Amino acid sequence: MSTAMRHPEPQRLPLTNGDWLLVKKYLTAGEVRAQLTFMRRVNPLVPWRGDGPAPVLLPEPDPTNYGLARAAVYLLDWNLTDADKQPLVIAGRDPWELMDVLDNLDAGAWTQVVEAITAHDAAMTAAKDAEKKAPDGELPSSATSPSADILAGAMTT
Repeated sequence: MSTAMRHPEPQRLPLTNGDWLLVKKYLTAGEVRAQLTFMRRVNPLVPWRGDGPAPVLLPEPDPTNYGLARAAVYLLDWNLTDADKQPLVIAGRDPWELMDVLDNLDAGAWTQVVEAITAHDAAMTAAKDAEKKAPDGELPSSATSPSADILAGAMTT
């Protein structure tokens, strides 16, 4: 029988220059649904073209918010700093506030965060898929780790 519920478990993901992210190892069903809600967030950089004040949420998920929403549900903490080299505190922030912080990251830092979380999500999905395919009582082998290039933030074409 496969695992239906898991204990909350943090996992540290390395970035370049000694930076790191602390993320949730797995998401719950509620967090996956929340990600879809966060994808409905109005992009603050795109002017509202409707009548009246800008809506809080779009009627449908915006695919351009996918990486932002996924980062908001996975991220627990990190050691990134602001422009004055002061810790950029995100621990304990709600996902809506966290998305504002993420929107203000340097583009290079943003790319590293998204790539690390994307690789982590893929590895955890592969691990869950392997668990489903394993015969009862047999431990599945661990998922393949993401390549060092992805964790280091290298871009591929």
